[in-house]
Amino acid sequence: MKRKTRKRILIVSLIIILGFSIIVFSKNTKRGKIKPLTMEQKLEDFEYLYDFIADNSPFLKVNERVNG
Repeated sequence: MKRKTRKRILIVSLIIILGFSIIVFSKNTKRGKIKPLTMEQKLEDFEYLYDFIADNSPFLKVNERVNG
């Protein structure tokens, strides 16, 4: 008896979690589509990433010292 009730509880729990997940994810996709980036936005993002890596990566400076 205990095995059957545990199995039923597990199945019901999984169905509830699955149903909740489907509802949440379906609502998130209906909000609106993301517009593609313009060339200026792409360049701005690239420059930000490049500056971030250049400022925060200690190995780039080591490479400059070793290889000139």
